[in-house]
Amino acid sequence: MIVFLLIIAAVLVTIGTVGMILKRNPLLILMCALLIINGGSLALIVADRLHGSLEGQLLVLILMVAAFLLLVTGLALIQRVFGVETGADVDEYSSLHG
Repeated sequence: MIVFLLIIAAVLVTIGTVGMILKRNPLLILMCALLIINGGSLALIVADRLHGSLEGQLLVLILMVAAFLLLVTGLALIQRVFGVETGADVDEYSSLHG
């Protein structure tokens, strides 16, 4: 069971990494970053369960708060930069200039 859960965590991290490399839509990049965080959290919970301690679960709780803050900040930035435009591409906004 533990090996199966670690395989799922590795698959989540892999899908998130490949998605961040290949996609150019900022919303999809944000979703892939959350996939990576969730895969790491799952691996941390499995390792914590294997060792029988509770520190990993507390760390995952903190990671979930950080993921929520990443989501809120990312969505606010996406809405601010792109507004109601369709076809948002991060290559168009690769450099910040005032």
